Amino acid sequence: MDSGRRLWAIGSGIVLALLAGEFGMRVVETAVPPASPWPTVEAEVKSSQLARLSQDVDVVFLGSSVTEAAIDPELLIDLTGVALVYNAALPFSSRLSDEVWLEGVVLESVWPTVVVLGVPVWPVHSFIEDDPLRGGIEGTLASIANPRSLESLALVRNKGVFASWDERRTRHQSAISNLWTDLGHMTGYYERPPQTLVGRFGPFGEPRMSNDNIEALRRTVRTLEDAGIQGILMIEPGHFPGDVSDSDLAIYLESIKALGRDLRVPVWDTYGVGWNPEYFVDEAHFNREGTVAFTSFLADLIIEMDEP
Repeated sequence: MDSGRRLWAIGSGIVLALLAGEFGMRVVETAVPPASPWPTVEAEVKSSQLARLSQDVDVVFLGSSVTEAAIDPELLIDLTGVALVYNAALPFSSRLSDEVWLEGVVLESVWPTVVVLGVPVWPVHSFIEDDPLRGGIEGTLASIANPRSLESLALVRNKGVFASWDERRTRHQSAISNLWTDLGHMTGYYERPPQTLVGRFGPFGEPRMSNDNIEALRRTVRTLEDAGIQGILMIEPGHFPGDVSDSDLAIYLESIKALGRDLRVPVWDTYGVGWNPEYFVDEAHFNREGTVAFTSFLADLIIEMDEP
């Protein structure tokens, strides 16, 4: 009997402690930096922006941070007269991550007439099983589709919050900053002083994408075709921040153009234009002047598409 009462007292104490903890966490939760299921702050910001847009979008851009920084949708709208443009590009994207980002997020929110698929001038060699951004996006989409029942508890939602407080706060501050326009353009490079990215990327490697990336791009183009959406490959304007021979670069660029011909989609080689070096903050990203010049260049291409 004493043993039963002791167990009951212990159990009651545990329950009361949990209830007190849950109540206390709910009281302070408004001050807790919110967690995000998305693998990057850019994916967090743009998933929310896309969800707020209407279905009537003329042009959506995918690609890397080069595209994210180079294209100002508001300016493009002014120059072309199209109804709506959105820059859905994500830093460190691959054709593997673009595939799940397009199908699981972009096309779930908007239905564009044209999707421009930005491709950097250096090959991505990742595979399905080791592509970090693809895995992160897939994990987020799975958690949204199948939420855990315990997530209703504040103690579970904020598990480990004190250990990750600074990280959460920094990320939340970035997410609510004015670095991105409402249409997805990253403005953080506008006033940044010149710098270099050399040493931050791995070697150029074999001058072709991995087979997994190539097949993901093929599937993406087929998805767009089946949906009646015009797909376009765009070779991005940024340079590879490292050593690469002219011959390897030429081989890689030709492989993208050949893939475009095989897929029967237009290829915009914006790298081969030869942009003014003063337009760049670093090897890959445009400053404000470069963004205006590049967006104006794209406006002419989009206007040409509508001409008979």
